[in-house]
Amino acid sequence: MSIKKRQNLPQRVYNKLVLWQNQNRDITYVFVEGSKDRAFFLRYMYKEGTKPWPICGKPNIADTLDLIRQKQPYWRNVCAIVDADYWLIAQSSKLSTKNLLYDDRYPDMEIMLMHSESLEDVLQIAFHKCDPEKIHQFAEKLKVKALHLAMNPGYFRLLNYYEDYGINFDEFWKENRRIHFIDNSPLTFNRKNFSNKLKAFCPWISTVDLLAEVKALEADFPLPNDKLCQGKDVISILVEIFPIVYRSEFQKALPKKIGSRFGYTEFDEKLRGAYDSTYLKDTCLFKNIGAWETENERTILDPKKFERSPA
Repeated sequence: MSIKKRQNLPQRVYNKLVLWQNQNRDITYVFVEGSKDRAFFLRYMYKEGTKPWPICGKPNIADTLDLIRQKQPYWRNVCAIVDADYWLIAQSSKLSTKNLLYDDRYPDMEIMLMHSESLEDVLQIAFHKCDPEKIHQFAEKLKVKALHLAMNPGYFRLLNYYEDYGINFDEFWKENRRIHFIDNSPLTFNRKNFSNKLKAFCPWISTVDLLAEVKALEADFPLPNDKLCQGKDVISILVEIFPIVYRSEFQKALPKKIGSRFGYTEFDEKLRGAYDSTYLKDTCLFKNIGAWETENERTILDPKKFERSPA
């Protein structure tokens, strides 16, 4: 999307909403960050009166909500569900944007998934011939290690957020998906290797300075801290350590026919697919959505899936 289009996006969304509101004010419009989030929340939404609307970029969503608040302060049928990301750990003022809904505890969707039983559900199916208790233990160790290791690249992302270095981590992972950043025995994240590869995306800063700035951040945000994690890092690390943790737990190599089915895309899709409404019900996000529904007398989530009365 061009810079000009991004700048005009809130106004264009607002203009479209005005047309739709004139046609039907019974619909609740819920902005989400992309097509994958739209597909995820559609499973739980009240389909008779809710329309999820993918919008590119959380800042665009916040700006759109601000524009609506300024021009149509009495609209009660527009909100957004977003990942808080580093707005959460940095306590950004953007989090107070009216009608912006997010999880107070988990920075993004993937971290929320990892703190549910989704990973175990996926592995129980993949290893259905194994002892369920052993798979439970395997899933717990895999989950804990992946989250802990992902806090390390999280420091680099947080540094990029604070210093605005302009590092594109999506592009970084596309180019380095097959690079190993985890040292085995014990499992540790190799920050030096990571920073060496990252330097190609920010040549104006030395590896030494990158590591020093990350070390300084660590003093302000000591481990463990889930709010440092980003979903893409967690899934990438999960893929890398999957065969390592399996060998440690079962004293044998991960079967190739299973390993071939668990790349980055497969893990991401399987975790989302295994996420159950009972898991969502235990999150801060669910509580925040419910509070918005009550305040605005609207229904976003399907009551039948959560055993409750419509707002």
